[in-house]
Amino acid sequence: MIRVRKFFRLPLCEKAEVVELVILIIWTEIVLKFFGYKSAQKMIFSNGKETKCQNSYLVMKHKAQLLTGICEGMPWEITCLRKSVALKKALARAGIASKVVLGVNRVDGKVVAHAWLECMGHSIFKSGEYFQMQDVAK
Repeated sequence: MIRVRKFFRLPLCEKAEVVELVILIIWTEIVLKFFGYKSAQKMIFSNGKETKCQNSYLVMKHKAQLLTGICEGMPWEITCLRKSVALKKALARAGIASKVVLGVNRVDGKVVAHAWLECMGHSIFKSGEYFQMQDVAK
């Protein structure tokens, strides 16, 4: 209930951003669940038209922070891949180029995979050290 009150206190432009990110998270979840990663790759990673945004870094940082807060409030766990894909789509809509990267590492004898976003020389959602497996999309 507190989050709902907080949402209604936001300025209209931020409400629109929150709604966009929630829709992108749900869209990503549906596409990956029903089509699988391989067949959904083109739908997920198409960039659209990219332009130069004057405040690209601030826009990227703001959208990443908003998305992190939204994901914490979702009724199901949002994986690193889904967060990265949703943010990539949101940034592409804002005209900012980014790429989803997959990496692996061995933790306590287990192979662990992780996805993060790279944008303007910054790694978003990357936690820990991973061996970069592949650039999923540019």
